[in-house]
Amino acid sequence: WDAGSGSLDAETPAEYSLKAAYPNPFNPTTTIEYNVLEPSNVNIVIYDMMGREVKTLVNDVVSPRISGNYSVVWDGTNNANAFVATGVYVYRMIANNFVKTQKMTLTK
Repeated sequence: WDAGSGSLDAETPAEYSLKAAYPNPFNPTTTIEYNVLEPSNVNIVIYDMMGREVKTLVNDVVSPRISGNYSVVWDGTNNANAFVATGVYVYRMIANNFVKTQKMTLTK
């Protein structure tokens, strides 16, 4: 933060973020964008509405990105690469103390 100019330093992301999936509803794929404030172990997992893990999309150390967000695509498959049922799913990002959950809908 540069108090003199009242703006954030252009070289670092302002915050951790987990964007809404797009398109949503989706078929056959959707894109999820995210970013981190500092180097972090990022975990993004998709769950069904019963809270069961469906797919781990990201489990990696990620550094802040200046030129836009990271993105990951979900193709509607589970960890065994089998297609999942139509319905509402939630995805959660955990990175350091940041935790955020969003919803998305898979249509067929």
